[in-house]
Amino acid sequence: MPFTTRALARTYASSPASDPVQQDAEAETDSAFTDADALNDKDSKAAKAKEKAMWSSGEGYIRWLRTEGARYKHVNKGQKANWLGGAVPFATNPTFRPPPPLSNDMQTLLHADVVKGTKTVGQLAEQYNVSKARIEAIRKLKAVEREFRRQDLPLQHAFQSGMESLLGARSPINKKTMSIDAVLERTEATARDLHPSTGVERDEEQRWDANIGQGGAFGNRAAQGSREGVERTVWEFRDEEMVLAERVAERAARESVKSKGGVAELVAEADAAPETPEHAHQHAQAVRKTKRESPSTTAPSGHKSPFRFVDTSGAAAKVQGKRGDRKRR
Repeated sequence: MPFTTRALARTYASSPASDPVQQDAEAETDSAFTDADALNDKDSKAAKAKEKAMWSSGEGYIRWLRTEGARYKHVNKGQKANWLGGAVPFATNPTFRPPPPLSNDMQTLLHADVVKGTKTVGQLAEQYNVSKARIEAIRKLKAVEREFRRQDLPLQHAFQSGMESLLGARSPINKKTMSIDAVLERTEATARDLHPSTGVERDEEQRWDANIGQGGAFGNRAAQGSREGVERTVWEFRDEEMVLAERVAERAARESVKSKGGVAELVAEADAAPETPEHAHQHAQAVRKTKRESPSTTAPSGHKSPFRFVDTSGAAAKVQGKRGDRKRR
């Protein structure tokens, strides 16, 4: 174990000294080390304060981008994803390992095979090492792109190219020959097969196909969300057919109301309907409780006020009428 200079000096100082001159020299040495420690602590505090001020002003982030952050800001084209957390996108969430991104060229190639219909979705999933749910998502995405082109709406090609470069998504098409590179395509498929997320996706899909469990990320989200005990998020997946059916039902309900004379007639009928004895008793109790809790509106004795407070809610009249019926009976 290596010794520092100060440790050696203290060891030497702790040994029995026979010469007073030697003891004075040792005391001066120890004092010099103490002064050096105080200076180091002072310099350390000053450095920390300076660093804090630098980061607060924004200069620290700029300096970080010029040094360590340069490899995250400037990425070589075709380079694999260079996450801040190493092999995971978020350093504080190491369990989150999403599947490798697919380039737009790869998605177009996959969609073309789906449209051909020569292979099933399961066969394509096995060939490209992509989950069946992901293939279905690509099919929907390409349908949206086709609709955008039909309406002459712009597509964000620049954003797509930039994100593919940052995420390290490689295209299976050779840009020189503009043809599919079989070697590159096979290499990317092998890399997706070795990724840990691929095995998780396959396991979830196999469980879903075998009707085991809730289906995970590949089951019916609408059916899973309706089950008791499932916490719903702000954004929920809604099945398109279910949304369409709900809209048709709402339209039919509105037409039914219109055919019966409108909303005003229905409200009037509901108000005119006789209330049950139980409901009337609960309403009377609520009125009495409100009167007890509300501040008194009676003027002090000997004070005459030109104002008189009258209950116009009708609840008091109902209660008084029922009390009169009881007395007559």
